[in-house]
Amino acid sequence: MSFFSSSATPSFVVSGNGADSSSSSDEETYTLREALDLFFEKLATTTTAAYKQRINDFIQWYGKEYSRMIDRRLKKKHLLRFFVHKKNTGTRQMRIVVVSIKSMCRHLFKLKMLKKDITIGIPDPKQLPAANERKMTPDTVKRFFALANTKRNASYWAQIALLTYAGLRIKVLSRLKCADIKCDEAQKDGQIEKSYTVHVRDGKGGKERYCGLKKEVGEKLYAYAQSLNTTYLFPGKKENQPMHSQSISGRIKRMAKHKSIGQPHISAHYFRQ
Repeated sequence: MSFFSSSATPSFVVSGNGADSSSSSDEETYTLREALDLFFEKLATTTTAAYKQRINDFIQWYGKEYSRMIDRRLKKKHLLRFFVHKKNTGTRQMRIVVVSIKSMCRHLFKLKMLKKDITIGIPDPKQLPAANERKMTPDTVKRFFALANTKRNASYWAQIALLTYAGLRIKVLSRLKCADIKCDEAQKDGQIEKSYTVHVRDGKGGKERYCGLKKEVGEKLYAYAQSLNTTYLFPGKKENQPMHSQSISGRIKRMAKHKSIGQPHISAHYFRQ
């Protein structure tokens, strides 16, 4: 049973001062689903999937416990009860549960769908180590680079380099443009020194940042980017489209299975350690 059904979600009519109203010209009407759609729009794809699972779980639990949808009657005590319930039913990683529900409630409060911020005073649990930690030795990383260097297509090496030295997520990596590999020049002691960065757009939480690169790595990545006659650093098969993140993921998995590496469990996320 899912409470994301639009037919089951009530409308919240809110005016500028947050009071219920049916006559204010400034009022906006949201269903819970519409409010959550707005919430998820701002999140990265992987974060959205993780948050949706926990939030849907909370909505279902709340409906069973109180026989109603989330509305202005939602209180801090309800969140705390749910967190105790999840812990008692064997949920090990409580941080993602607490963070996702708190983020949703703060969003509803900003839309004035809750009377107050009921998340104040609820701490975020510490992140526990993964049950199966993703570990990759420096020797294994070297083997990936060695295998990439045997490929005629330089994009193999470039992808491994960005995963290793920039710690990029697959989706961000796939959308990089050639112009995102930057080379900056500065004079020092009468000589020109070059430095290299990656312009990361639309990263986690929709944020932008610049990630510095080791000089020798930056030089090769910049040369690779300059050698292309395409918009995207890793062009896809379709014109003016980037290589899909799943294609990059599949490439890494195939390399991991190669006899020179022989560790088929390794995925692109292993490089982010």
